[in-house]
Amino acid sequence: MTPGRYVINETTGSTGRPLQILTTVESAALSRNVVSERLFQYLDLPDTGTVFNLGLHYLGQPFFEPKALPRPYVQCNLRAYDPDRAEIVADYEAVVGRVPVDYIHGSSSRIILLARYCAERGIRLEPRGIVATYEHMPAGGRKLVEETFGCPVTMLYCTSEIGYAAWECSERRMHFHEDFVQCEIFPASGKVREGGVGDIILTSLLSGPMPIIRYVTGDLAAPATHCPCGLPGTVIDELLGRDGARLVGIEGAAYSPYALLAALTATGLVEFQLVQESPGVVQVVAPNASASEREAITHIDQRLRAHFGSAQGFSVALSASTSFIVSGRGKRNPVVQLMDIEIGNTEKTGYIRPIDVSRAPH
Repeated sequence: MTPGRYVINETTGSTGRPLQILTTVESAALSRNVVSERLFQYLDLPDTGTVFNLGLHYLGQPFFEPKALPRPYVQCNLRAYDPDRAEIVADYEAVVGRVPVDYIHGSSSRIILLARYCAERGIRLEPRGIVATYEHMPAGGRKLVEETFGCPVTMLYCTSEIGYAAWECSERRMHFHEDFVQCEIFPASGKVREGGVGDIILTSLLSGPMPIIRYVTGDLAAPATHCPCGLPGTVIDELLGRDGARLVGIEGAAYSPYALLAALTATGLVEFQLVQESPGVVQVVAPNASASEREAITHIDQRLRAHFGSAQGFSVALSASTSFIVSGRGKRNPVVQLMDIEIGNTEKTGYIRPIDVSRAPH
């Protein structure tokens, strides 16, 4: 091996399990920079400018730094806004609204916090593009971001193991870049799910030193579909969540959380997280929920109790917590399962529909 050419990428992995990947500097950067340039072209971003980076930062990363690729930009590395940390408050006061920004990129939750910060202070930013990744963005959060900045959000799909793999088109469908990665969708884990939902399984076409073949990402999607937008590649309607994100009923059965997530999203909640510590009870962490949103959560709980009865399923309750649970690298997952329990492979779903919450009493 040529010294300096090969690198070991250590990651917790998209599946949450520790993983080491042998790769090259060239292949590690190729998909990221090429896919980024394609995305810049698609969003019609300027050839040079300023980017607010609200992604997952590394230790010692400077507040401002030049970025040559995919285009020469000045990058401002903003951390997640936290009013209780004076140094972060000072950073935001120094640049947000004072430094023009052409492009915003980062984790969904941090972009939502930036939008809330600007909306509450009447700060007007005019980015040409907003790209969110790493985490699910609830519909309410997406609406807040787009209305605050006057710019649509584009979701980018990437994994630590594969790199940048797909982005969302104007029709809000994900297109995979098949010159870098091959995408397949089937139930690799053996779990029985309704609607043909399967695991997203990726094969990297750049991983020469250590082939990554049919890597089960842990993400879920419906079968591939067609999109009239004209972009190439395997197309999926949307990401449906994580394979390991399951709720446990009072009777010990496994339930998919995505019907519940859809129902909560329909309430207009901007930020929320599901946390389960015991069978049959799911806490909804939503520190900024309005009175009407709290009422809607109560209505969802009433619907669930009417559907399940007392011997099965689960109830939901608004958590008293004022903070979200994040991973070691700062990623906020929509569902946090804190129980160490063995449950079956068959997941139950269809227990509530989003339309139910629109009929909640006001």
